[in-house]
Amino acid sequence: MVKASNNIFFSVNQADFTIAESEVVLNFDNLNYEVCKPDDLVVSFNYESYLGFTEESTLSVESLPIGVSAVFSQDTVSVSNTPIDITFSGTNNLAIGSYSVDVVATSATITKSLTLQLNVYDTNFSEIVLTAPADGSLDVSKDVVLEWEPDLISTSYEVEIATDAGFSNLVESKLVNTNSYQPDSLLNETQYFWRVKPLNSCGEGTFGTPFSFTTIQFNCITKASNNVPINISPIGTPTISSVILFYQDLNPADINVNLDIEHTYLSDLVISLTSPAGTTVVLVSSACGNNSDINAIFDDEAANAFTCSGSPAISGTVRPIGTLSSFYGESILGEWVLEIQDNAASDGGRLNNFSLEVCVEGDFRPR
Repeated sequence: MVKASNNIFFSVNQADFTIAESEVVLNFDNLNYEVCKPDDLVVSFNYESYLGFTEESTLSVESLPIGVSAVFSQDTVSVSNTPIDITFSGTNNLAIGSYSVDVVATSATITKSLTLQLNVYDTNFSEIVLTAPADGSLDVSKDVVLEWEPDLISTSYEVEIATDAGFSNLVESKLVNTNSYQPDSLLNETQYFWRVKPLNSCGEGTFGTPFSFTTIQFNCITKASNNVPINISPIGTPTISSVILFYQDLNPADINVNLDIEHTYLSDLVISLTSPAGTTVVLVSSACGNNSDINAIFDDEAANAFTCSGSPAISGTVRPIGTLSSFYGESILGEWVLEIQDNAASDGGRLNNFSLEVCVEGDFRPR
């Protein structure tokens, strides 16, 4: 049974299985080992026996790579809980890579084997070759993914990003285990230099030739709805909507919603924004009880969620219930629809103002 961290849900296996006790157990702490050429590798384990098993077992290693030897601290054993060392020698004869070997215990009636993985490294690093973005690239998104060719003998990489070619003004320095990295602190309209250094358990190489790129400019506009104000009728449970139309086919990098609404008992209202692609984000839903009015900017990056206090009850720059970043990756082209549902009768109001602040990477221009 598996439980997700900080969650209440469990996943339980669908098939029954049986855990059977074994006469012989080769008890290793680990099945993966690293060795640096030309060093020897010493691997330790416990020989354990159960169910009254007392036969003598002969220890051996099968599938050894050519040029490598394996010597046991003792190659026969019959007493349970006996510590055993295996010394692997001759790693200088191996190419860099991963090798599987089988440790075997053989007695008159029982054969027990276990597969170990030997990972062989050295410090003869090659220079890391950067691939993307291409050196000198312009108009690169600040959410760019840096990529380079993987290095066979490297298990990790150190990535440095700076605003100068001498790397004295570092913006980020990160250790990663894959041949790519997405920075998280880049700014728009800025030139950056980046480089990568290879590492493994044997040591580290040197930083390779750096690349540079310049991030794209960041532009924001605020556009207001033309069909406001709109009254919210006190009769029945009306739904009103207001539209803002964009003619540019651009992807949003940030969206904020400005609202000015008069209404008592805000708990009657559900307010949402729907994109031209049909994605809906709820801004306010049945909140604030009998408190009145909204005059606020809804922004994912706001320091606080709305608190339903004062007059108006929701004011300043606040976080919405949903996340406006759900719109990222879509185009702003088309109609953006604000919808206000009044779910209780006898209590009307008015939408005084609705506008969107939209920021994009690049220029606001027609498709």
